[in-house]
Amino acid sequence: MRLVHPDAVTAPVHERDVAAVAVTALGIGAEDAVTTAPTSAAMLTGPEPISQRRQVDQIGQAIGRRLRIEELSPDQAREHYGRYSDPATVDAILQFLSLAATGGSPCTPTARRVRGRPGHSFAQWARDHAEDFG
Repeated sequence: MRLVHPDAVTAPVHERDVAAVAVTALGIGAEDAVTTAPTSAAMLTGPEPISQRRQVDQIGQAIGRRLRIEELSPDQAREHYGRYSDPATVDAILQFLSLAATGGSPCTPTARRVRGRPGHSFAQWARDHAEDFG
């Protein structure tokens, strides 16, 4: 896998948690759902901070293969990711990962506060999407 800042730590959110929080918000009113958590925690993230490197390990475990990481410089990443997205999106991703590499990525309890239970782990997401990587 070709990655820039493979040790950057983020808190990826499972789409099941996005859907569950949305359904809950629709049931009680979106404003009430968001205000059940402090403003700083209204952002929805996954339940655990995890590095991109560990995410690759967990995807590999889910598909039963050892995956290798090729670390890209920001310029190499801009060129590589630019094949798949527009320049503004690539710049936003690179900025996000640069901040995440220095501890600037949040991990919030929003899913737990809104739903009353923790969100799904990245390992669960990897297992749920194993066929996508086949």
